[in-house]
Amino acid sequence: MLGPTLISIFILLFIIFLARNNAIMPCGIKKAFIFTAITILTIVVSDQIGLSVEGTGGVTAYLLCYFGNTMSKMLSPLPPVVFNYYSEKDFFVKKKKLLIPIAIYEVLCLINLRYPLIFGVHSEHTVYYREFLLPVVTLVSAYSFVVFLYGQVRRNYDLDKYDMSYLSIVYSLMFFGTAVQMLFPSIMILWCCVSLATLMYYMFIQDLDFRTDVVTGMKNRNVFKLRMHQVEKERNIILVSFDLNDLKKVNDNLGHAVGDEYLRASAKTIQKQLKPFGRLYRIGGDEFCLLSINSNKYFLQKKLDELVKRSKCDSEYGEYGFSMAFGAAERRPGEELLECLKRADKRMYDNKAWQKSQISMNYTNAV
Repeated sequence: MLGPTLISIFILLFIIFLARNNAIMPCGIKKAFIFTAITILTIVVSDQIGLSVEGTGGVTAYLLCYFGNTMSKMLSPLPPVVFNYYSEKDFFVKKKKLLIPIAIYEVLCLINLRYPLIFGVHSEHTVYYREFLLPVVTLVSAYSFVVFLYGQVRRNYDLDKYDMSYLSIVYSLMFFGTAVQMLFPSIMILWCCVSLATLMYYMFIQDLDFRTDVVTGMKNRNVFKLRMHQVEKERNIILVSFDLNDLKKVNDNLGHAVGDEYLRASAKTIQKQLKPFGRLYRIGGDEFCLLSINSNKYFLQKKLDELVKRSKCDSEYGEYGFSMAFGAAERRPGEELLECLKRADKRMYDNKAWQKSQISMNYTNAV
């Protein structure tokens, strides 16, 4: 079936083109997509070589059929491995044991060249046939995909329900291709589905970058606006506005690079402490907002009171001081969310003014 092969090749070349010309995407992720696409492309071409010479007869056809099928079988579990390797260089340094099943499988493929255990090719008519260990190809490829998922989870992407729904479609597409290939071997759409899923995953990562603040890792103002629209009909909503007190001072005295680290450490500290109550968004330079749905307002208030008393960020984010003002507002019956946000902002600015007055009073008393 040449059609799915041509579609796969077009999609994979398109991924390589997009990744090579993406000036925003991190270099490691770009390389991950490029070399993963090249790996899948090699599998697709090898598969097609094996299919194109099958049944033609002759030594050359026999060798090409064996070569094509061997290459495709050996490379089948590798695309997820390649992606994890380039997207997170130290992943397999720390998790070498995860590669053992794949390494054993690769050795088995080499043994198959001499003793057909996975597949064979009749030399007289160049006819491909299956052996009893052929299901191992699917099992090891599935294992490799699980390793890929584990590697991506370790990257701690800040995902919402929309992201999870999109990813479930991507993964379902790969499972669908695998299932069809196993149930109907003559319908060879597996790598076409994998190619399409890879393109969809590329689009997802790119979109995630556009929706994520590069300094703090929080979702940005655009996502906040979208989420506000999505939850407009919810009743039990609390909005908490935050403003970091010392960002300008840090930028002026220590430089913007340190200022960015301070900003990130402060945002991560707030998100970590308030994670049970909702999601934190960066909506301005040093301003953030927590969107909390169906949370216990008394527990939230207690946590906010504890947070405002902190003098340092969580140590895991660096040794930085911590100082912020906040204002919380619970949505009133029939109130527009934007009005609720305005009340939270006003209370935050009132809190900031009060903090400054306290500092001024303390300074006066000291003099």
